[in-house]
Amino acid sequence: VCGNTEVGVEVKFKNARYPVIVAPTHVPELTDVSLSPDSSRLVIGASVTLTTLLNTCESLTNELGAVRTSGLVAIKEQLRWFAGPQVRNVSSVGGNVCTASPISDLNPLWIACGAE
Repeated sequence: VCGNTEVGVEVKFKNARYPVIVAPTHVPELTDVSLSPDSSRLVIGASVTLTTLLNTCESLTNELGAVRTSGLVAIKEQLRWFAGPQVRNVSSVGGNVCTASPISDLNPLWIACGAE
């Protein structure tokens, strides 16, 4: 559980019970965002918050230009409409993907960008 934005709802309102809950928020490899040496790939850890992803997309778009970062431009635009700042500050990329919620607006973008 990174931000508890989904599990918290399931526990509180759906009476879900989880025997073990792991919080990977302090695992450096999962909270890192890095650009490959040739700037062709962005590696995003599963615990990266949506706010961190948004800020990274903004800075890389400014640095590398919109043409080279069209996928990041699309992610940046989508994240602006995704929840409020309080939720984006704690919700994670991995949680967003794994929840597979119909309102998980990033999954189609990962597919369109060729994410692995």
